[in-house]
Amino acid sequence: MPTRGRISANSKEFVESDLCKLIRERIGEVISTTKRDSVHEHLAFCYKIYRMILDAGKTEQVHLFRYVCDNFSGSESGAKFDPEPIDTEQLRLIDRLDWGVIRKVLETGFFEKDYTVDELYIRLWEFVNNPVPILELNKYTSGAAEQYVKAVVFLLVLNSNYIPYFCLGDKLTMEGGQFGEYLDRMGLELRMINFVLRSNVYLQNTEQASHLMKVIESRDDISEKSVLLALVLAHYQSKLSKLEKKEKDSEDEE
Repeated sequence: MPTRGRISANSKEFVESDLCKLIRERIGEVISTTKRDSVHEHLAFCYKIYRMILDAGKTEQVHLFRYVCDNFSGSESGAKFDPEPIDTEQLRLIDRLDWGVIRKVLETGFFEKDYTVDELYIRLWEFVNNPVPILELNKYTSGAAEQYVKAVVFLLVLNSNYIPYFCLGDKLTMEGGQFGEYLDRMGLELRMINFVLRSNVYLQNTEQASHLMKVIESRDDISEKSVLLALVLAHYQSKLSKLEKKEKDSEDEE
């Protein structure tokens, strides 16, 4: 079964101390009440959360980090309070950072490794706490600057497509002409999938989805089901690519 990165207060995997529980509750309040409408507000939010996590013991810090990753959302519509402003000098230091480099480090060094949930969050928290390559690359020496660099790393972790993190087990990989061989033996189902995808008779997405599921579930083998679902994914990926190209062409014309 897939495992999710959630650890609640009632989790059997971890027993919170009174201090850890208090910090988690305060973090929950900050998440639900702090505005995060701009990048700088997001950054100030992460800086505050990061410093709150550091008040806990070392083993509890990963627990709290996972709690934030699982409960964070990009913005909070009901937020009441502005985050603490960031010092102008710190903002200049932050603006020097190459955020793309940090994203690349996260992608290749963590999210592409197929870690278990436990391993991933432990390693991510270690990196947030000590992003050595990022600090060395930008030659940060002051303690305050380092803290904000860590807040940037924290922010990019939270905004990643991989958070909250799931460990879904082995992936199905096909080599050579295997995919085509499966299509050859499922000619009828292939035509039915294309029929459903091209049809304009559906008033709701659930209507179309239910027909796609009927076709996919008509096969017993997981490999056959995966091939049929891959066709559906390819269809919508193609439509998305065409839409993105159209938008880009429109921007170029302007």
